Amino acid sequence: MLTRKPWIFMLVGLLMVSGMGILLWGNHTVVPDQDPPPPPFQVTLPAAGAKSCQRPPQVQLPPESWSAQNLALLVNDRDPQSVEVARYYQTQRRIPPQNLVHIDLPVDQETLSPAQFAPVYAQVQAALGTEIEAIALSFSQPIRVNCMSITSAFALGYDPNFCARQRPSACRLPQSIPTYQAASHVPFHDYGIRPTMMLAGRNIAQVKDLIDRGVRSDRSFPAGQIFLVHTTDASRSVRFGKFFYLKQRWPSPHLWQVQFLGAQTPSRKTDVLRHRRNILFYFTGLKWVPDLQTNRYLPGAIADHLTSLGGQLLTSPQMSILRWLEAGVTGSYGTVVEPCNYPQKFPDPNVLVPHYFQGETLLEAYWKSVASPQEGLFVGDPLAQPMGAKRVFKHHQLQVRLASLSPGQRYQLYGAPTQNQPRVAVGQPWSLAYPQVVQMTLDCRYPSYFLTSQAVQPNEPAPVSKSR
Repeated sequence: MLTRKPWIFMLVGLLMVSGMGILLWGNHTVVPDQDPPPPPFQVTLPAAGAKSCQRPPQVQLPPESWSAQNLALLVNDRDPQSVEVARYYQTQRRIPPQNLVHIDLPVDQETLSPAQFAPVYAQVQAALGTEIEAIALSFSQPIRVNCMSITSAFALGYDPNFCARQRPSACRLPQSIPTYQAASHVPFHDYGIRPTMMLAGRNIAQVKDLIDRGVRSDRSFPAGQIFLVHTTDASRSVRFGKFFYLKQRWPSPHLWQVQFLGAQTPSRKTDVLRHRRNILFYFTGLKWVPDLQTNRYLPGAIADHLTSLGGQLLTSPQMSILRWLEAGVTGSYGTVVEPCNYPQKFPDPNVLVPHYFQGETLLEAYWKSVASPQEGLFVGDPLAQPMGAKRVFKHHQLQVRLASLSPGQRYQLYGAPTQNQPRVAVGQPWSLAYPQVVQMTLDCRYPSYFLTSQAVQPNEPAPVSKSR
């Protein structure tokens, strides 16, 4: 991997953690099993006025992410694997038939020329309505258009000027794209960008397994571990400052627990995870990552390794990101050409983890975490959503579990007796001190409920995250 003064990134990383970088060089104790996760923040209505009912009340919640209605599915009719994967994904994810777009691409060609890509891209753009915010590719090859990954080419459009500037001797850093760290759930509406992910695998069975993991992850609210590995490979560990920053800022205890591994003493063998359980995130930097199969990954897990050519799925001289999927991960990322080791060209866990926790789909959260993804290939199930809102109706009560509520907002629940009557405030307002799971228990006194929010003003007292 071509390096761009890695000592600069190390210095920046140490400054980011305010002098605490000395911990990177000392001994580290990694807890193999998780502590019990904290209970969810409870919102329960007063008992007075409760009624029984046979149907659950309706609840209007803040938006979390896009859905199958907003995802286009591209099918390469020349590729039998693509056709079968698209059929299976459409069934499992209930993709509307009108969201399928049939295209014609070479099957045995890794790289498309701009001339080959242009008419296909124009066809896709013409076929998609304004409600489509993201794209899934049901094929595993081609993987690039000139110097751009095919997922970025479909999302951003092929940019000849970008490729002209990315000579190996230059290896420049492009500007960040507007979806980086964005709060918007409508990237095409707001920025003209449709984030794109490939349903990739060496064969149909592998891709179906991937899809099944994604479906199993939905609304599962997993208690998982986040592994951030600072390896002995300095050129590929330029994200370590970001890793340590997440370790310091992520709340503890939490449903997701952060484990930071320092690897400056090779005899401690902290370069690699072995025989770990409940892995939800695994971020590292190595040319090859051994022992992936010894670990147990939760449905919806995301993992990647910063190296030059992980996105060359079938021909890479380094470890292909397909190895992550084969080990049981649900999403990964790698570059298809030499990117140099700019951290901005790789996922930032400080963006990915909180966005994924707050209910965004795998594709939305992953895409937002890369500032400059032009050379990066996203693979996995785009609709995997472990923290999506879950509704359960039993014993005349509706339980709603969600994680999409943001700290710094004051929330108030309202009930609506009828469509023509004004809303009535129900219970007390509340706010959260940090991102966490909220469980609301609603009875049937109102047929409809609405959850509203407004920013908490500085120095304004507000109820905070305590069970009630």
